[in-house]
Amino acid sequence: GQLLFTRQVGSRLAVWKSDGTPAGTSEAFVLPSELDGADGLTLAGDEIYFIGYKAGTANVWRTDGTLAGTRKVSEGAYVGVDSSFTRAGSRVFFVAGDGLWKTNGTLAGTVRVRELPGDTLTDLTEFHGHLYFFASVQGEMALWRSDGTEAGTTRIRDEFRPRDSAGFTLNEDVDGTLFFVVRKIAAEPEL
Repeated sequence: GQLLFTRQVGSRLAVWKSDGTPAGTSEAFVLPSELDGADGLTLAGDEIYFIGYKAGTANVWRTDGTLAGTRKVSEGAYVGVDSSFTRAGSRVFFVAGDGLWKTNGTLAGTVRVRELPGDTLTDLTEFHGHLYFFASVQGEMALWRSDGTEAGTTRIRDEFRPRDSAGFTLNEDVDGTLFFVVRKIAAEPEL
């Protein structure tokens, strides 16, 4: 594994990679000069997705690790710094201000999957080609699944209540099973 981060020297913004040692830390590539900053670098398959900033506006960008292969894939979608990018099948999912989005790595192929205004989406996790995540809907936490379509993005379990629970975590596929943990208030975590 490599840690990816950005470093700006003067007007030059670059992505760096590190294996955690001085000898293993180096500049990977330079980002387009039009960007003021970048956050949330996430490796998704052979591509890196990130949030690029220009004059206070945030958009999703993708890169193959070259300046020529770096391009903006969202226009006008609000993306918070805490957005995570998760590949499920041929799609990369992310959270924008008004819900769940997906992209195929192009501007035309970046669309909202389902509007979930005011909701909190967390723990985006791929499992057998689908996306699983938690969403807080009208004050209740629910486990959701998405196949990348609006109709195929549905709640699959919705009995978690904030008064009973302090946090939720989806865990990776373990021997063909997706586990999630619900931490109850004043109680030990349960599977």
